[in-house]
Amino acid sequence: MNSQDKGSLRLYATGMFIAAMLLCASTNFAQERSKDRDNPTLLTSNELSDDLDGSNDEYFYKFSAGPGKLTITFDVTASGTNAGAHLDLFDTSARSILTDVLAQGVDSGSERVVKTVQLGRLRDIVMRIKGIKYGDSGGNGVYKVRLDGAVNFKPADTPKTTSSPTPSPEPSSPVASVMSSPPSSFAGCWNFTGKGSFAFSLGCFKQEGAHVTFENSEFEGTVIGNTLRFTNKTGKTALAYLSGHFVMDAGGKSFTGAVNSTNSPDENEFPVTATLGTPKVNKQPQ
Repeated sequence: MNSQDKGSLRLYATGMFIAAMLLCASTNFAQERSKDRDNPTLLTSNELSDDLDGSNDEYFYKFSAGPGKLTITFDVTASGTNAGAHLDLFDTSARSILTDVLAQGVDSGSERVVKTVQLGRLRDIVMRIKGIKYGDSGGNGVYKVRLDGAVNFKPADTPKTTSSPTPSPEPSSPVASVMSSPPSSFAGCWNFTGKGSFAFSLGCFKQEGAHVTFENSEFEGTVIGNTLRFTNKTGKTALAYLSGHFVMDAGGKSFTGAVNSTNSPDENEFPVTATLGTPKVNKQPQ
């Protein structure tokens, strides 16, 4: 074999290596995806991309996020005429977190939609991508999703371990949490603002230890650390709200949180902010 043939062989081998690397990279970018809602694809990166084939098929992914803000950037690019897809987020109990985010590319174009949700705690999240069928032709393209903020790729229910764990009494018990961190004080009268400002109907708060009562006696709550969670104790459902959570600021003069129309206090349905003072209005809801 002469030197020219050896040089050609080296160039061929180099080209094959580069092609293999590019194929591997594209395979990692387009993760294997599941059509089974009960067995979603586990995400290992904050970015994913895959094809839209002009059908209304659904694909499911799973990741963990919270506490804090989770930002979802959703892009759809059409490869021909039009392409589109819907994005939804659920918790593992099928309760909605983010609903019907629509992105569409028109005439080979693209669209980007950015949404942010506030999560009160670490939780496992299932993401659904559903394509849109555009008749007999069209609908082909690519969707991309990027997750930013309070995102975690370890399951929320995976216990954290350390090399030298320190024994503690009943770590999963709210009582143990209260013992390890004195509860913040929510006692006083509060001025509410925000979408959940109708929570002023709770009235002034009283607190004994970790237990909180309100002028509206239908509710009661418990403080763990700096967070007050409350629920409706009467079982009534025909109320403006049934539960909520408030997180006290460091100075103890204001808090943020949300009230919810469900019995899940950690949801963020109607965000609210409150400052210590004398309420302008203080009456029971009808």
